[in-house]
Amino acid sequence: DAVRVRLMSDVPLGVFLSGGLDSTAIVACMSRVAPGQVRTFSVAFDEPSFDESRHFRAVARHYATRHEERVLRPSDLLEILPTLAAVIDEPLGDASILPTYLLARFTREHVTVALGGEGGDELMAGYPTYQAHRLAAIYEKIPRPIRAGIIEPLVRRLPVSRENISFDFKARKFISGTGHPPEIRNQIWLGSFTGPEALHILKEDVRRSLAGIDLFEESVRHAREAPVSDVVGRMLYVDAKMYLQDNILVKVDRASMACSLEVRAPLLDHRFVDLIGRLPTSWKLRGMTTKHIFKRAMEPWLPPGIVNRPKKGFGIPVADWLRGPLRPMMLDLLSAGRLRRQGLLEPAAVESLISDHLAGRRDNRKPLWTLLMFQMWDSHWGKDSAREAIVA
Repeated sequence: DAVRVRLMSDVPLGVFLSGGLDSTAIVACMSRVAPGQVRTFSVAFDEPSFDESRHFRAVARHYATRHEERVLRPSDLLEILPTLAAVIDEPLGDASILPTYLLARFTREHVTVALGGEGGDELMAGYPTYQAHRLAAIYEKIPRPIRAGIIEPLVRRLPVSRENISFDFKARKFISGTGHPPEIRNQIWLGSFTGPEALHILKEDVRRSLAGIDLFEESVRHAREAPVSDVVGRMLYVDAKMYLQDNILVKVDRASMACSLEVRAPLLDHRFVDLIGRLPTSWKLRGMTTKHIFKRAMEPWLPPGIVNRPKKGFGIPVADWLRGPLRPMMLDLLSAGRLRRQGLLEPAAVESLISDHLAGRRDNRKPLWTLLMFQMWDSHWGKDSAREAIVA
């Protein structure tokens, strides 16, 4: 019914389709309400580890939708980056705003309203971080000398892969958050920097202005106020208050509104949110199975293979592109001379991130992309705005 009421429109309407559980479930509901009238829109990549075209094409065939898709290439990225810098009113380090914007732009060529799957992961424990919290509880029972002296050094020596959510990337992220309370490690896993790293990247005078500031205060407060006591349940609450509200929905809103496209989110229907919110956490994350109850409920409606597909995310090949087509832009916007004139970021720290990434010693895609998007935003909106944003 949440899908049905969002199909009311006086203008052409479609749906974003990734081929994952949430978007496919929405297509399944649309097909039951309006069989033969569903229009689906997707983005593909040339890089296999990021591309989901095999899955969304299978879904489009299964439901006989009117399907449109585009391939996102580095040239598209270079074309739309300046536009995005003007569109976002505040720095936003989520690289998936790029494919979201491209998807919204070409969807708007055909329809005026689109349905999206936002909210499903935060409502029903769809992210790997929820599984990781369960693993962390086990991992932290291993004696500290074994973790610090054997396991973590081995993880840091893993060969660097630039594929989407590769094993070495997940392993390094995992150990970076262990040893912290759940509400802090949750933010470390989601973010580009740990607390100390975020301060280390700033100039000394800016660091001094932030003395005494707790970068994790908001996350700690939401975790304390969560209406549940188990760790995963509290992190679902934190993510709904922070990641969903201040990242996911902001990203989709900025990208779609810049293209004059209205995006509706059936999974955030207040009745559905209320229903899911009353369910025990164990119905959402059953052992290590994410979205357990939703998968059980939707499996009879969906094509084979969709329910058990691993989580992929809407990422782009940032790691490779920073070593290729985006390299000149990165070296320009993050050059030592530019950073000294700006007076916000520490040139030596930024240069270390760049050189390690270009040499393949470390995968610094997330911190470098975050800094690149900050610099692009600053270039458009001006130095005073950037300094105010940092100090605030």
